[in-house]
Amino acid sequence: MRHSPVCIAILGILCVIAFQWFVVQGYGGNWTMLFYAGSAYPPPPALSGTMYQFPDSLGFDGQFYLYIAHDFTDAHGTRAYVDFPPMRWMRALIPGGAALLSFGDPGRVAAAYIGIVWGLCALGLWLSARICLDWGYPAFAGLCFLAIPAVLVSLDRMMTDIALVVVLLGLIHAMQRKKPGWVYAALLFAPVARETGLAFTGGWVLYQAWRREWKAAFLGCLTALPFLGWIAFVIWKFGSGGAFFLGAPFSGIAHRLMTPFIFATPSKGLLLAGVTDYLGAWGIAASFAICIGLFVRGERSLPIFCAVVYTLAIAVFTKEDMWGEAYSYVRTGGPVALLLALTGVERRRWWPAVPMLLALPRIVLQYGLVSWVALRGWL
Repeated sequence: MRHSPVCIAILGILCVIAFQWFVVQGYGGNWTMLFYAGSAYPPPPALSGTMYQFPDSLGFDGQFYLYIAHDFTDAHGTRAYVDFPPMRWMRALIPGGAALLSFGDPGRVAAAYIGIVWGLCALGLWLSARICLDWGYPAFAGLCFLAIPAVLVSLDRMMTDIALVVVLLGLIHAMQRKKPGWVYAALLFAPVARETGLAFTGGWVLYQAWRREWKAAFLGCLTALPFLGWIAFVIWKFGSGGAFFLGAPFSGIAHRLMTPFIFATPSKGLLLAGVTDYLGAWGIAASFAICIGLFVRGERSLPIFCAVVYTLAIAVFTKEDMWGEAYSYVRTGGPVALLLALTGVERRRWWPAVPMLLALPRIVLQYGLVSWVALRGWL
């Protein structure tokens, strides 16, 4: 019982909550600081005075998802306070869930949102421990869930990407346990967590078509219909401007790799941040190349199918800040690196996990900075 998946989930989430409590108290005790709202994007009037804002900062994406959770139907014109409304509203799983769980009480929205993230984190830890047991590892190895870069970023900035990671792990677990209902549930939720999750549906359909499992492929296609309907509604309501950032395939990541941003740094700290950022970008790019290479060489597992479809799908995303720094590219391209890592770990090969782990130094550096500032606040 001591090393059961449930215990691992409890231990992991308690560590997460304890760390976040330490950080929040160091920043003054306002839990909305986790959303990293910046003064450059003032909150809607309903949140004015209650939202923690970092001065002279653009903030981060989590602030917009909290705004949406407060006004999910846009009844009060919240779109005016969101940078790219169509894209943000497409990622409805966590903001929509927070809106429902708050039961219309604005004072409960932030708590509901954070609670959902905690719940997803606990579920991800449990799934990781279950997968580890199925592959012959100790359940304790499930704590590695907290080393997934996109998870760390989500916990630090209250991002929605943790939902996509958990859904992916749920898909892998359901396949192992041969639970088709769970598989289709995972495929149903994946694109609602983040639109790029639709690539998992594409990977599933192609994988089943390759196996000539036509019924499974057809049912996989059906799981995409609710999200396609949601996309149509969002575009009808908000338009499509700012929802997609398309260009020449791989031009976004290629430009990032050719632009290190590390040579004109005024301090050793910024130089270290630039170097680790650049290292992580190479890791994510390497995962793209490796997955495509494995597919070309004949690898036909579900994770590789999903990874290749995902890679080709995001290849045309060229918006610069999607690839600019670790807190962005580990969310945009991180699922490919995670799928590659899972493929390697299952087969007792450790090198496929290296591309994902290359992004960790930059994220750990950011966690260290946040912890230092919080500690100074305590003192």
